Amino acid sequence: MPVTILTAQPDLSNEVVRHSESGVELEVLPPLRGITENMKGDLNITESQVYFWSESHNTGVALWYPDIIIHAIMRQADREAIYCQLGEGIHFPAQVAENGNNDDEEDEDIMAELYFIPANGDSLEAIYNAMSQCAVLHPDADADGEEFEEEEEWYANPSDEAELNEVQRAALDHLATVFQPPVNGKQTHENDDGAFEDAMEEE
Repeated sequence: MPVTILTAQPDLSNEVVRHSESGVELEVLPPLRGITENMKGDLNITESQVYFWSESHNTGVALWYPDIIIHAIMRQADREAIYCQLGEGIHFPAQVAENGNNDDEEDEDIMAELYFIPANGDSLEAIYNAMSQCAVLHPDADADGEEFEEEEEWYANPSDEAELNEVQRAALDHLATVFQPPVNGKQTHENDDGAFEDAMEEE
């Protein structure tokens, strides 16, 4: 199922906007056919969708929250970004598969990843929080009526990994090697004094 591609700047007059950020770069993997550089534009986190619009490319995207199976803050030496992984079978039109093909059968195997790279790295927390709050408004229809509570928004994991499908398990294994979840809005470090260990053991 393809992502919604915008051909005109989105009308947000009837949207509840939780966060807006200008000067955001969007990197898409696998890359889009014909796009040789990151698009730069405006990111709007609304209660209904995530909107990105690039004036220079005269194009944009709209993402439904249920289609985003993972979103996280990524901090590496050369890049700080909001990472998003789309669900199985959800991808961009004309997105090039790893083998260089974009046949219909190959499209279904694409694992689409997005990196929203703000000009100001200090805005990562605000973007992440807004996405988390809006995602809670769109619970998974396959979750058997279970909903995450707001205090569980920070990198909440299912209690039983068996409930994850193969793609989601692989994604979590990959993220575990790349991302470090924040604690109270700050990155954790190996030399932390263990102030949170007792609380975790009591749960």
